Amino acid sequence: MFDQRSAVIASFEVAWLVARNKKPHTIGEDLIKPAAVKISDIMCGHKVAKQLNAVPLSARVIKERISILAENVREQVISSVKKSKEFAIQLNETTDVSSNSQLMVKIRYGGSDEIEEEMLLCSPLDLRTRGIDVFNKVDFSKA
Repeated sequence: MFDQRSAVIASFEVAWLVARNKKPHTIGEDLIKPAAVKISDIMCGHKVAKQLNAVPLSARVIKERISILAENVREQVISSVKKSKEFAIQLNETTDVSSNSQLMVKIRYGGSDEIEEEMLLCSPLDLRTRGIDVFNKVDFSKA
């Protein structure tokens, strides 16, 4: 029996792997799904392969799942920082290989057992790198 909830969970798991391994969003539909279907057809039979074929892994779905996962991680970090008594942020502006200015923002805060460190932002700076431009990028009160 086909379980839609399981297919959605599997889709999220694949999206997590795609994001973690920095692969293109199309890899789910172009490689992962066909490979999983072929393996299951050979090893488990046509019925299981048909179920795996129902797992949504299009590039659009993977992109949406990664966005949902990223928002969830963001909310977890914000919640942890709010619970922490102390935190520090570090801003770094650097120029990438194509001569574009990039702003990176990291945060360190007291976790439950140890100091946690998370990347909050990595974003290009448009045209200028003045203090106000940096401030506007990291002004999370607008978000």
